[in-house]
Amino acid sequence: MQVWQAIRGFSGLIVAAIIVVPMLSVPLGAIVDSGPDGSARATAFHVALTASDHTAREALGNSLILATGVAALAMLIGILLAGFLANRRFPGRDIVLPFAGASGAIPPLFAAMGLSSVSRFVPVEWDTTWRWLALVWVELAWAVPRVMATTILVFEQLSPAWQDAARLAGAGRRRAWWSVVWPLARPRVAQAVAEIFALTLFEPGGPLALGVRGTLGFRIVEAVLGIDQLGRAAALGTIGLALALSGRSLILWWGGPSWPLASSGRSHRPQRTSLVGMAISICGVLGWVIVSLVPTIALAGMAVGLDRSGHLTLDAFIGMTSDRQTLAFLGHGLLLGLAATLFGGFLALCLERSGRDPSWRRPSSWSTFVPPLALGLGAVLVPRLLDATAGRITSSNLGFAQALHRAANLLDPFVSPWFVLVTVLAMLRLPALRVAIATADAIDDRDRLDVARSLGASGWTAWLDVTGPRLAPILGGAFAWSIAQAALEVGPALLLSPTLSARSIAPGVLTIASEPGGSRKAAAMAVTALLLPIAAWIVGGSHFFERTHRTRRDS
Repeated sequence: MQVWQAIRGFSGLIVAAIIVVPMLSVPLGAIVDSGPDGSARATAFHVALTASDHTAREALGNSLILATGVAALAMLIGILLAGFLANRRFPGRDIVLPFAGASGAIPPLFAAMGLSSVSRFVPVEWDTTWRWLALVWVELAWAVPRVMATTILVFEQLSPAWQDAARLAGAGRRRAWWSVVWPLARPRVAQAVAEIFALTLFEPGGPLALGVRGTLGFRIVEAVLGIDQLGRAAALGTIGLALALSGRSLILWWGGPSWPLASSGRSHRPQRTSLVGMAISICGVLGWVIVSLVPTIALAGMAVGLDRSGHLTLDAFIGMTSDRQTLAFLGHGLLLGLAATLFGGFLALCLERSGRDPSWRRPSSWSTFVPPLALGLGAVLVPRLLDATAGRITSSNLGFAQALHRAANLLDPFVSPWFVLVTVLAMLRLPALRVAIATADAIDDRDRLDVARSLGASGWTAWLDVTGPRLAPILGGAFAWSIAQAALEVGPALLLSPTLSARSIAPGVLTIASEPGGSRKAAAMAVTALLLPIAAWIVGGSHFFERTHRTRRDS
């Protein structure tokens, strides 16, 4: 009991250390290097070299433009879709709603692989332009559902009486929305847009699949996997983190302070509209569903293929089931998702039960704006910094130096990639798991449980019959979604699995796709891996999906 209480008391500090250490390692890795004797020394060489490199400046500029454009377009399209789905009633609305956000469950790497398969139909002179347009397409496919889900959640929690009062005061429909609804929705929309900006700035999956070298994510991965280029990668990551945090601060400043919503329940209901408005809503939502799912459909078509007689063939899937390496990639990804989710769920439970001041809990929400690739880069740099620090220790503290060397060996991806990988990826699941745990704690079934017990049911049976069905879609969806996210993550997984035997699903897909004639096999593996987010979608449903993408929550 005392151990459990100690863990709960220091859970916030543990989370802060796990997230802050990789973050601080990125700028330290840019200005700290190992001297000739192996000891640490301060240097500005890597930062100066990166700042003077034309390709590095081009990658930073391109990623900044890409992230800004994707964030702006995602906000515009997401708000329009949310208005169609939340404020207007039309036939098939409840059926279309899950499909409108389904592309948010598809990793950009897999969607980009689907679009890369149709690049052979693009003229050669348009190839570069097509790759950039495809990259914007891929990024919007996962970004728009985040803004849409956040905006729908805000609309459902707003009381219609506020807007009706503005209409009665003489304001038109547009002015009432702009003066009443938008000021309350803008802070929460800004939080989702800030998250999209930071993640898009460092996103490596789409550029790697499409071969777009002029992006920050591609350059960081290229530098980490290269020979003796960790300093360059750290300098790129430091500048990128500065841009990400600056952009996030500006977006949140534009969003303004978050005000309490008018209602905590689902008092909002879609309104009937004219035939023209209904037609616009149906065409807009169906158009987005088709556009967002085209990359996934192209990926499935790439995996299926045609035989010589023109019939569909599943030989890629059949060959995948007999390939031990491919099965190992899938198994590693599933084990990684389970381990990261269990570890993250344990820490999330400790945070919710700790009773500490909310300031100790805030680090768990940092992962919503710290890009996964930056955390993975920091985890790669930690062993290097520990070795360099141990070299500065004098012979009088030889024991401490040896302890640092042992810690560096333990955290070295070539020695123990799973330990670092699980630690980093677990932090990415904390916000969603904490929201699910807090939602489950808010369910009060004491009266129903008392009635069930009075009718003769035991305590455990009464809990399963009364509370279990209400907790299943919340906690089950949260854990299923977290497992899918961790298993399909490409940023940290690629940097922290340099050896072939330790790679999970996303690095495995890239490995197979780089082999001669391995594109169809890689597509088959990607389609098989997509069963994880599809299962999470079925288990969690749109109810959980809306709450998963709430980027902030008051403790």
